[in-house]
Amino acid sequence: METGDCGPTPYWPLHSSLGGTGKTDTRSGSSSCSSNRNSSNASGDGSGLLSGGRHGLNGSDGSPVPLIRNASRPSHHFDVSSESGGGSDGGDGVKTMGNAGRGANKTISFWPLVLLIFYGVSGGPFGVEPVVSAAGPFLALMGFLFLPMVWSIPEALVTAELSTTFPEAAGCVAWVSTAFGPFWGWMEGYASWMSGVADNSLYPVLFLDYLVSLLPRDSFLREDGLGRWGCIVCLNLGLSYLAYRGLRVVGRTAIAVAVFSLLPFVVLVLWGLPDCTMPESWISPPDGGWGAIRWGTYLNVMFWNLNYWDSAASFAGEVENPGRTYPRALVACVALVVLCYGLPIFVGTGAASVATAAAANSAGEGGRWSLWEDGYFAEVAEAITGRWLGVWVVLAAAAANIGLFEAEMTSDALQLMGMAERGMLPAVFAKRGPHGISTLAIVASSTGVAFLGLLGFETIVEILNLLYCFAEILEFVAFIKLRVSHRDMHRPYEIPLGTVGVCLLLLPAACFVLLLAAFSSVITWVVSGVALLIGVGLYPGLLLAKREKWCEFRSATRYEGDVDGADNTPLYGN
Repeated sequence: METGDCGPTPYWPLHSSLGGTGKTDTRSGSSSCSSNRNSSNASGDGSGLLSGGRHGLNGSDGSPVPLIRNASRPSHHFDVSSESGGGSDGGDGVKTMGNAGRGANKTISFWPLVLLIFYGVSGGPFGVEPVVSAAGPFLALMGFLFLPMVWSIPEALVTAELSTTFPEAAGCVAWVSTAFGPFWGWMEGYASWMSGVADNSLYPVLFLDYLVSLLPRDSFLREDGLGRWGCIVCLNLGLSYLAYRGLRVVGRTAIAVAVFSLLPFVVLVLWGLPDCTMPESWISPPDGGWGAIRWGTYLNVMFWNLNYWDSAASFAGEVENPGRTYPRALVACVALVVLCYGLPIFVGTGAASVATAAAANSAGEGGRWSLWEDGYFAEVAEAITGRWLGVWVVLAAAAANIGLFEAEMTSDALQLMGMAERGMLPAVFAKRGPHGISTLAIVASSTGVAFLGLLGFETIVEILNLLYCFAEILEFVAFIKLRVSHRDMHRPYEIPLGTVGVCLLLLPAACFVLLLAAFSSVITWVVSGVALLIGVGLYPGLLLAKREKWCEFRSATRYEGDVDGADNTPLYGN
């Protein structure tokens, strides 16, 4: 990075709100400083300058340099060393930070990214069965058709824009910190990490539950107790070690798991479509009629199966050409998720052979839809094709939980690492292990998974959803704030809507989040509230630890976007 008269600066020019910050084009070696806060002129011939702003820039001849969207730029924004904790000192003692310290070593290409996002969000149609029992086939199909438009697509678009603007491991923490300052950035990171760890605590349990279905009924693993919990802890340790091996291994594992776990549903759909001779089933209410819909279960399970698109942000610093790769990967993943949920439910609820098997199994103990609980797709597959596919679905479900665990664990660890690189956590969390991910961050996340695994399934789902709702509202508001206060920040990808347009885009999603929160139980509100208060209390504790030098913190980092219009006070000072 070159240094002009005003100190070291980014390679691309920013808008006038930077005031006296120099503007440097490292490719041409030209640099200039502006003393006028309203000036946005670049020196030299202006070649190679990109702007994500609406107003563009002025070249040396006074003509405007137009907005270029989806333009590529160098993969790392600032000169920063991950091992030394270095970065480029912006002239005020605060170090600028870009690509999470990875330098030019990009380990995630398009398909591994698609599958990491897929396993961060879905993993396949495992666990969607309670939606059918809670609300019936009609609302289940309509939910997975329309909720992605209300929730998944807006969240994915926001993630695509901000992940490519802030390609660092801190992910959504960087977005909120830039918009509202360090405290809210800390709360975003804390709530997001807690929600992610709670989510990840479900997968070793589900992995074991699917395998146990193949064991004798008197197996000790079917009963809650020390033996079962010990087995879950061992699974947690083994899967955490796989995440420790690095993103390249995790990405390849995700591809292998996806092929094995999704193929049986391709077979189920192709084999079962000719058997769909009961179309009246697709418009059926739940057992007990329309008045028997369990809205709380329906909304929470739907949301749980369609959230965490923003977890992809933590991978941004590791992705090849993020400005191009991220939007394409997110679009592909939204389509994959909708098909993975919708088609198996469509076939499973409309197939005559499944209805016949359900009638025999229910034996007067309730309607056919009440049988749709976790793991019921194995019985659907067996009814349509035979036991061989039912067993494959069980094994595929177990394998899918491996992919889900790895994607979430990697995302959680990268987020802790990114927060430490920004000075929010002790520097030891930022130290990368031999495979590129912080060992301590994985240990911390794995420990949380082990303890939360003691709670009940539905309790964990409600708690993680409510914490996630808090984090998502912060992200949405930060996104709109950045559109207003940082309009001229370079954005490799930008949603092609103005401020009013993005507000309208996010309004239904925000309303859905509030609706979900309203259906949460009192105990969920209490537990989540206590968890958030702990986060509020940890913030001054970390400030004190920094001030008293109880442990080492990296210098507070400042991202490209930290300009006027946000609280840019260094998080823990210098």
